[in-house]
Amino acid sequence: MKKLNKKNLTPPKSEVSDYGNSSLIHHHAVRLEQIRPSGGRLRLRILDGSELDRLLHEDRISIEQHFSGEKFEGDVQSMEGGSSCLANLTRVQSGGNQASNRLIGTLGKVVDAMRVMEKNTERGTADLVMGVALNIVRINDDLLPYLTKGLDALGQHYSVARWMSPSFSLRS
Repeated sequence: MKKLNKKNLTPPKSEVSDYGNSSLIHHHAVRLEQIRPSGGRLRLRILDGSELDRLLHEDRISIEQHFSGEKFEGDVQSMEGGSSCLANLTRVQSGGNQASNRLIGTLGKVVDAMRVMEKNTERGTADLVMGVALNIVRINDDLLPYLTKGLDALGQHYSVARWMSPSFSLRS
């Protein structure tokens, strides 16, 4: 009997197109879009990669709200985000090394954003937005008004209007 080696047991890889792995199309809602309005380069955008992406794709939140949510999500993930991201503080050394200073600075950004939401929205909205940023909360029709108010408060906090130009769009 012939001996099997690892090379023969490896499943065939999915084909790669110019726009990424072709299996993305089978697992996600995607759209082909231009990178710049004036350029001819295209990219494949995943429309349901996160809860914020799904809500934007379904036209349930505005592009400004999506931008604010992604900014907050990025700050949370910079804190080594996950459901235990605040527990990372217990590991921060007071030695003042660059990594711990960056973690503390990012924590300050998240705390500031949470305070703005708590001050300008109803109770629990900040926790809801945090859950969406961590991708652990799925938004239904009952929660959507609270999320949009939280994202609007974040938009004010981050001065999103300054970043958003009329030519900027993720939609076709």
